[in-house]
Amino acid sequence: MMAANALAIVVQDYPVSETAPDGLDWSYVYDYKGSSAVAVGGSWILTAGHVADDEGSGSLSIGGHTYTQQEIVYHDEADLALIRYDMAFQGHYTLYTGGLVGIQVLLVGSGNTGTVSTDYWTMSGTGRGIKRWGSQTIDRTRINQYYAGGMVGFTQNYGFWMDFDLGNTSHEAGTASGDSGSGIFYNDGGMWKLAGINTAVSGSGGQYDSTFAMSIPYYYSWIADTITATPDDDADGDGLTNAEEATLGTDPMSSDTDEDLISDPLELDNGLDPLVSNVGVDSDVDGLFDVDEVTILGTDPLHPDTDRDGLTDAEEVNTYGTDPLRPDTDRDGLSDDAEVNTYGTDPLHNDTDRDRLTDEQEVNTYSTLPNNADSDGDGTTDGDEVLIYGTDPNDPGSDFDLDNDQMADSWEINHFISTENCNPTNDPDGDFYINLVEFQHDTDPNVFDTYITLWPALKVEWNAASGTVYQVQMSTNLLSGEWIDIGDPVIGSNATQYLLESTRENDRAYYRVLDAEAIIRMATELEWEAAPNVAYQAQISTNGTSGIWYDLGDPILGDGQTHYMIESTHPADNKVYRIQRIIPLSP
Repeated sequence: MMAANALAIVVQDYPVSETAPDGLDWSYVYDYKGSSAVAVGGSWILTAGHVADDEGSGSLSIGGHTYTQQEIVYHDEADLALIRYDMAFQGHYTLYTGGLVGIQVLLVGSGNTGTVSTDYWTMSGTGRGIKRWGSQTIDRTRINQYYAGGMVGFTQNYGFWMDFDLGNTSHEAGTASGDSGSGIFYNDGGMWKLAGINTAVSGSGGQYDSTFAMSIPYYYSWIADTITATPDDDADGDGLTNAEEATLGTDPMSSDTDEDLISDPLELDNGLDPLVSNVGVDSDVDGLFDVDEVTILGTDPLHPDTDRDGLTDAEEVNTYGTDPLRPDTDRDGLSDDAEVNTYGTDPLHNDTDRDRLTDEQEVNTYSTLPNNADSDGDGTTDGDEVLIYGTDPNDPGSDFDLDNDQMADSWEINHFISTENCNPTNDPDGDFYINLVEFQHDTDPNVFDTYITLWPALKVEWNAASGTVYQVQMSTNLLSGEWIDIGDPVIGSNATQYLLESTRENDRAYYRVLDAEAIIRMATELEWEAAPNVAYQAQISTNGTSGIWYDLGDPILGDGQTHYMIESTHPADNKVYRIQRIIPLSP
């Protein structure tokens, strides 16, 4: 057995070992006087006594700051030393106080490299200064006496041995010159804690088979008593002085007394008890655990709606992706709750319909639809109407007309690309309605089948006795005696009944209402192969040789399949049907 001048980590896979192990933040293992030391308190590091025992300054350069050594406290008997600095470190490790034998640990240091064999390792003279890690299993505890040199001298050390066996752990490690004082860490219930400090190795002939480390559980009281001795100091660096922690009953050696991943000051700031674990607890029953609310989200663990916007913290985080700390995430003047539950807008974007008016402007200033870029459906966005043309975004008739042709320029551009291509008196689709009329009725001037919406509506009214069945009929010539059923029979309900029928402006038609039998009608099925993108019109006549035909329903656009139409008729009716191909439509 020997006490090495310094020890480091020797492993088989160096590329893997030179990247921090999963879950363990190794940032607080420092290069101290050419060896290693581990932060164990607010402004304290722990290392091997023989590492601290020289005349060097011990200054550390961390994150662009220089930490100046203030004092060294040596253990009276063991090879351990605590060093206090002039300011607190960026973090430190909690000390492990549980059982040691049989647990698997990680070693972290930055000394020289070496090579490994089946049951031993060797040390090289290179590789110092690069932080590495490896794994081990603690095999046994032991009192180890050795001479540490210098003013430390002869030491009696309570610690543990870790035997080397290449197949024992996935990254089996030994130690080498360059990093006595390096840390040994154990994952205790999800929290990495410092379990030991490397100080010595065992072997002969340059082949080493065991590493010895100082037991943190054994020396815990000495470490704690040393760094908490001054009442005004902050041993664990959590912002509470040692005296304040004594009053609260919290652990001055741990920034998280109840080990619930919420520091003691954070628990106090959020109205929680630092002595009672909040792991798995949802105090405000909002669907989020206290630990996540405090440490990740910054929300109030005692109120389900931190920003009081009407959405619970869990809804904001898990459902809508909004900021639970800001009632108006997108800063558009509407609360997240109003956007989600009242207006159906996007709480993450201040202009849901991307029309250049914010959701709040649309709701409160212009009374437009915040999730429809063209509220009045006139072809011009609300933003353009307000910001460019100065027209009313809620009135389809209020639009810019630079060419003074009584048609909105946006409508002309939408249908004809340019206002120059749209003459108000032209009829490009041949449906007998000029462009100006199509604009007035908001129909497509380039598609013939939209003529149906241009026909004016006719209302047929009569007093309908309850339970009586009526049939509305139409004739184009009273003298001919020919009447055609319009729609299906209507059952009376002691109220005025009416039927809407669309007709062309130049059509002449007569209507009558007859008592009818509701059950004596039968169905006629019309079938044909409808070619794709071809419009078909079903027509009806009571005399196939008369040349008088009436459109039956709306035109149908073919899609390459068999189409059929059902028409109700009286059994005694003599009706003839035909299918007319109208014109090919643009694919």
